[in-house]
Amino acid sequence: MYRFFSICLFLLSVAAVRLQAQSDTLAPTLLQPVEVSATRFTTNDLQTAYGLSVLGKTQLQSGLQQLNPAEFLSAVPGVFFMNADNFAQDLRVSIRGVGARSAFGIRGVRIMVDDLPETTPDGQGQIDNLDPGHLERLEVIRGPASGLYGNASGGVLSFRTEEVAEKQFWQLGTRFGSFGFQQFQLKTGGRNGRWQYIAGATHVRLQGFREQSRMRNTIANLKIRYQLNERHHLLLIGNFAGSPVAEDAGALTALQADTLPTQARDVNRQYKGGESVYQGRIGVISDQRLSARSRLKIRLFHTIREFENNLAFRADGIVAFRRNFSGAGIGYLYSAKPGRVAWQLHTGIDLERQADLRKRFTNLDGLQGDLSFEQLETYQNAGLFFLNDLQFNQKWALTANVRLDLIQVKAADRFLQNGDDSGSLSRQNLSPVLGLRYSASQAANVYVNVSTAFDMPTLSELSSNPDGSGGFNTGLLPQQTVGGEMGVKGLINNRLRYEAAFFYALSRNELIPYEIQNFPGRTFYQNSGRTARNGIELALNWLPGGGFQCSANYTLAAYRYIDFQSGVNIYDDNRIPGLPEQTGAVELRYTHRKGPFAFINTRYVGAMFADDANTARVPAFWLLNLRGGWPVYWGKVLLEPSFGLNNLADTRYFGNIRINAFGARYYEPAAGLNWYAGLRLRF
Repeated sequence: MYRFFSICLFLLSVAAVRLQAQSDTLAPTLLQPVEVSATRFTTNDLQTAYGLSVLGKTQLQSGLQQLNPAEFLSAVPGVFFMNADNFAQDLRVSIRGVGARSAFGIRGVRIMVDDLPETTPDGQGQIDNLDPGHLERLEVIRGPASGLYGNASGGVLSFRTEEVAEKQFWQLGTRFGSFGFQQFQLKTGGRNGRWQYIAGATHVRLQGFREQSRMRNTIANLKIRYQLNERHHLLLIGNFAGSPVAEDAGALTALQADTLPTQARDVNRQYKGGESVYQGRIGVISDQRLSARSRLKIRLFHTIREFENNLAFRADGIVAFRRNFSGAGIGYLYSAKPGRVAWQLHTGIDLERQADLRKRFTNLDGLQGDLSFEQLETYQNAGLFFLNDLQFNQKWALTANVRLDLIQVKAADRFLQNGDDSGSLSRQNLSPVLGLRYSASQAANVYVNVSTAFDMPTLSELSSNPDGSGGFNTGLLPQQTVGGEMGVKGLINNRLRYEAAFFYALSRNELIPYEIQNFPGRTFYQNSGRTARNGIELALNWLPGGGFQCSANYTLAAYRYIDFQSGVNIYDDNRIPGLPEQTGAVELRYTHRKGPFAFINTRYVGAMFADDANTARVPAFWLLNLRGGWPVYWGKVLLEPSFGLNNLADTRYFGNIRINAFGARYYEPAAGLNWYAGLRLRF
């Protein structure tokens, strides 16, 4: 921790020293409030009753390797991620401690991309189809948000891809680097009358830091906007992702990780651990302004996902499914100003249906053996929401939201050799949100809120029965959370943006992952009693001048079981595994008015535990990264070389922790010092 604060002080000192030297050569840049829509209203980020963070295109793209969102998520307080290097298990993200249970992908956190849900109705989310080189903006709600989005909304990641182009352009890019990294990008866009579009494709190859960790994928994006008239436009969104190779090196014991961190687990090599994924999505959004005060938004979408995963054991060791995920939504927005009160209303309904045809086969050293499980699993959700924002005067505002979700889950057993395990269950949940905001000025706001979240077990969690049977594990209950938050945020002289938030959340029936001896490497789930999460988040963004910008954030939190008994073991007051209680990041950016830029950042992750018993302690670590570039213009042609150095101090650390893994195989070592370089051409 001492080294983290030492680096923070060094970076701030550099900015202060350089301020005077450069102040006369660079034009000033100012901070401004940012328009946001993740709250399902359009407002500025300082005037919301939520802990809400926004990252712009510079933070999401400039000089980055653009492999996955882990490269920029450390800039958001309260957000913790792991598993950035294992593309078979996917990036794991938690917000204020919610989502840490995930064995793969993102759970308990709602993911939205261009107003379309990337999280399936059952609460499972993956972003392996998200191209970081196509992103323009990220809005993060750092707290329970089921009152806005329903199931699995312990926090929200709302991504925006690049907007359709006003003028014709072409862009070519390539990057290469350590561990066989190769990336090729193509992007184009333009306008023809009422039509505007942007399209792009990215292909990536990676050998990986460890054995058995190759990855290869291709992602394509399309966005077309058609302006019917001055009040009504249609937006067509298309996305395709194909990843035929994403190997899984598996987790190691502490001794194995320390002796040879690049090795793969022996059974992962034997059973060819890894996955292949193909996914396609198409969506249409209609946005119509009915009058000066009212607006109607309608969305339709459909996603198909083909998935196959080789697990590191024989029986049921190959899992495959075909998913059809469809949805529709209609929202009516109305604003009025009766007297001194300004009122905004957003009401509507979200309909979503997910159907997974799940199969399991014997794993014959990487080859598909006999079918051992076949089940059609469906999850249907209807969410009715009523959102209100009341501005009583220039000082006081109230947020009052409520959402009702009606859920039906079914399993149709198609493998009847061991009996018919078909079944169904129904749930309903009411999620209220209440927030109050006081604005001392447009640039200084204090807020408080009380919000809720519920988290249904996903279909893959429900279908993982420790007894090996089909159907659902009906003993799993939804996780319920009530949270409170108090914060302050604002701007000083348009050069210093500040934010501080204190949060508290109490959860019942926390979903906890574990492994058993008969199926090592396969994750099962159980409910704990109650858990508590509380902490404080701090964030600063400072423009000292001279082309410099410095941002910093720090989170201090406690994530603990209040009461939890598993068998004869009692874990009351233990820390929830997989979550550090301290995280922080500092980034210093320099941009010259003629184009060259350089970013240096450090990330600190405090110590955590890998098991419920808190016997396996994972040490703290810090990382130092550097990146830069030099865009050069020849008329209308842009040429931009860039480079990056990751883990500049060559720190040894674990990129992922497999919680409660059998045999103490918790650890997935991460890469040491590595580099990349690239070139972008735009005309």
